Amino acid sequence: MGYERKKLLATLLATLAILTAPVSPYSMGAPPAAACGDGVPRHGPSPQKSPAPFRISVNADEVDSGNSLSVQLAAADDGEPFIGFLLQAKNSTNGVLSGQFLRENDNDVYLFLNCDELEGLQTTTKRVA
Repeated sequence: MGYERKKLLATLLATLAILTAPVSPYSMGAPPAAACGDGVPRHGPSPQKSPAPFRISVNADEVDSGNSLSVQLAAADDGEPFIGFLLQAKNSTNGVLSGQFLRENDNDVYLFLNCDELEGLQTTTKRVA
């Protein structure tokens, strides 16, 4: 391999290394304490600035203590798949984590995270095949 070709190859590899954003996903979902406060899972690049690739819908705007609320996630209208999610239940007035996520069926894809020793305040995905 000639000098010019080696130089071109080295330049290409250096460019790829610079342009590639490293991601270190957690195969079992976000670690519990990592995302408790601000909801950032701490496993790679900064949160995206573009529109979310999913829609979140709920069956009510408010829920009283002791009652439940159904939450549904779906791919955005463009059908672009998304790999994972992290949801938090927060009080809309003061932003404090509150409520609890409950399993609706035996789907093992979801992982419930505990914050400040309170169970099920967040939910995320385990590795999705």
